[in-house]
Formats: sequence, structure tokens, C-alpha cells
Amino acid sequence: MANEQNLTRAGIEIDSREKAQKLGRLGGIASGPAKRRKKNFRELAQFMLDHAADKNIKKRIAEVFPQIADEDLTYRSAILAAQIAKSAKGDTVAAAFVRDTGGEKPVDRVMQEGIERIQIEVVTGGNNGQDEIKQPADPDNGCGTSAGDTDNSASGRDAQQ
Repeated sequence: MANEQNLTRAGIEIDSREKAQKLGRLGGIASGPAKRRKKNFRELAQFMLDHAADKNIKKRIAEVFPQIADEDLTYRSAILAAQIAKSAKGDTVAAAFVRDTGGEKPVDRVMQEGIERIQIEVVTGGNNGQDEIKQPADPDNGCGTSAGDTDNSASGRDAQQ
């Protein structure tokens, strides 16, 4: 709901459409350099992670994993080795990181139980110009599922809507 409190932006009162457009345009212009900075940071992080680790780190990883080739001993592999060592000592956060990095992250699903699906029909102009809501009399509620059906998989949900 529009009121005096929410018609301001960082202390600047937005009293006209033109001013709102101008502020939006300035925000769009400012977002370009911000996106470039974020992209540059991501690229720098990737470069640094893929860079060869220093000799001490390589030596420590090679002691535990001698089968890893020298050119594969990067800071990325050092981080993974450290997380594996922590998870072996019982650190569940490190174990989750290793599991997720290895491509075994479980899919988050939300279960909905006891939801009854019904289909209604709105008839306009019925009783003296009043709208009526009717529920189909067929046993499957008119939508092809029974009241106890709780298939909430993405394909089942999409097919029933």
C-alpha cells in the first residue's frame, strides 16, 4: 500500500514518476560496474584456486594422496584435501562440503501430506445475478486424483495443475 513512508529511497522522496524513472536509470547504470567487479572477483578466485599450490602444501597432500599428479596439486585440491581430513575426524560440515563437491548433494524436497485436491466450477450470472460455486459430484474430484493422493513430485504436480 502506498504511503509517505514507502515513497522514499535512501532518504530521497520520490514524488513523481519522472524522479522514479531517473533513480531507476541511475541504479541500472551503477549495476554495470558492480556486475563487472563481481565477475572479476569470480575469475580471480577461479584463477587462484587452479594455481599450483606451494611446495609445503604439495608435500603434505602428496603424503596422503601419492597417486595425485604434481600438476593437479592446486589450491583447489588442497582445500578439498583439508576438508576430507576434517570430515574424517567427524566434522559434519566438512563432510557435507566433500559430499556436495563430489556431486552427491541430495535434492531438497518438501513433502505435503493430507492435502485434498478439489476442482470447483464457477457459474456466473446464476441465482439473481449472483455467482455460484459448484463442486463436481464425481468421486475423483474432477481432477483425476483421489483425495488421498499426495504425489508431490515435480512431474506429478505439473501434470495435475
